[in-house]
Amino acid sequence: MILGWRIALEYKSSVMLENLRTVYSRYYLEQEDLQTVLLVDDGIENKGYVCDAIESEEIKIKRLVVQKDILFSNSMIEAVNKRMKYDFLFRHELIDFAHTQRFLEKAVELYNSRPHAPLSGFTPYEVFSGAKPDKTRFKDQIELAKIRRKAENKALTCDSCAFSSANQD
Repeated sequence: MILGWRIALEYKSSVMLENLRTVYSRYYLEQEDLQTVLLVDDGIENKGYVCDAIESEEIKIKRLVVQKDILFSNSMIEAVNKRMKYDFLFRHELIDFAHTQRFLEKAVELYNSRPHAPLSGFTPYEVFSGAKPDKTRFKDQIELAKIRRKAENKALTCDSCAFSSANQD
């Protein structure tokens, strides 16, 4: 789920910190019993003010740099960025910064409320709210759909195909 976002014309840690502060307060992360972990890449926007706020404990989270502090990458996060670009941004002519801001407000809401296959048909919001993805969730419906599709395909007759196959004998 996209918890928070900002658009900016530059990569700056002040923009990232503003976004982080908003998410931290909006979702009451300071009240969580579990340790909140922020996974970041090694970009400049994830250093500076962000590190200062975490070190001073203004924001009480653990910051981990992917492929440095932990072995895996941030490919899942980058996949969301790619989806936002290709499903939303690149499909529309965005006139200016303000128009892009308004457009993204709607796009993020749509992304978070749209069912996703990797989440077993749940929306990101539903999973964030506690729904547990289960790969077998639609197993019976999928099997039934396969049986029906095969039966429908066998029942179809195509005069041109029947003609072709009859002439081949």
